[in-house]
Amino acid sequence: MKILTRLLGVLAVATMVLSVFEVPAQARNSRSFCNWYAKNGTYHYRRQAQLRCGFRSGAWKSNYYVHYNWCLRVSRQAVLNGHNLRRRQLARCVQAKTDGNPVRPKVNRGFWARWDKIAGAGGSWTTGWVGQATNNRCGHFARGCRCGPNNYCGWYNNGSVTYWWPRGCGTALWRIRCTVRAR
Repeated sequence: MKILTRLLGVLAVATMVLSVFEVPAQARNSRSFCNWYAKNGTYHYRRQAQLRCGFRSGAWKSNYYVHYNWCLRVSRQAVLNGHNLRRRQLARCVQAKTDGNPVRPKVNRGFWARWDKIAGAGGSWTTGWVGQATNNRCGHFARGCRCGPNNYCGWYNNGSVTYWWPRGCGTALWRIRCTVRAR
């Protein structure tokens, strides 16, 4: 009997402690709200990973269900606070990593570089001018710069010619030329 009384006391205390952290059923978030939150959470994670922001806290997860299940367990205000915090952190990272254009990474564009096709199947082709960091070379790292034992990936000086399989190995090979100019 004494053990049963103690056990009931422990269970009562545990229930009170857990009830402090649990959101009442009537205040729980809807599935559609948590779906919105989870989709935004995974988008924010992918975007910060793409920009290499380096966020690692519990709010930054790639798994949709981690975000969704957390949303179902906490208050709406906690979800909105977490969403807004993550959004502000991401906005600061985007600003730090870009020139105001969230697609193109920020670089010191001291040189312009481009690749032009000089031989191969099809019509003419160019990358167009791309801002380079402080080096005056063209980077050739696109898919198709390496096929089998042939590895043409790397950095090339102005006027250098190399090869590329733009549609993958086993397709037509192009000869391309690097052109660099000062900005």
